Amino acid sequence: MNEKGFTKLALDINLGDSLLISTAEENNEGRTKPSLLSNAFEAVIGAIYLESGLDISAKVAIALIESSYESIDLNSLSKDFKTTLQELTQADFGETPNYKLVRSFGPDHKKEFEIAVELQNRIIASALGKSKKEAQQKAAKIALKTLKEGI
Repeated sequence: MNEKGFTKLALDINLGDSLLISTAEENNEGRTKPSLLSNAFEAVIGAIYLESGLDISAKVAIALIESSYESIDLNSLSKDFKTTLQELTQADFGETPNYKLVRSFGPDHKKEFEIAVELQNRIIASALGKSKKEAQQKAAKIALKTLKEGI
């Protein structure tokens, strides 16, 4: 799973309510911020693993996934567009795409990032996001569509 999948699971168990966050983060809706929720969920599963072992942590994770998703298949789980793009470009072009920060803007507490995907020394897509990771995923999704259309 990726950030989006972990965030969904964290929201489903109201994990944001249990986070200890700064006043600034509280004012910026930190309890629902995907990066914080995803990291917190991963930390909880990691703590369960360290305290109780792989079998228990796997049972907890599987139970949470099964309760959060009506059906479990490739279409219902969050997709990682960067991985899909990498697999496609390695197979079709023999190379891995590069992600380049085009610019970042906005105040520190609401910064946005523009990321471009470069393949064979040319930009094939770019996108904006509230984190570099989000912008990369959006750019990879656009790049996949562009490549599938043969542009």
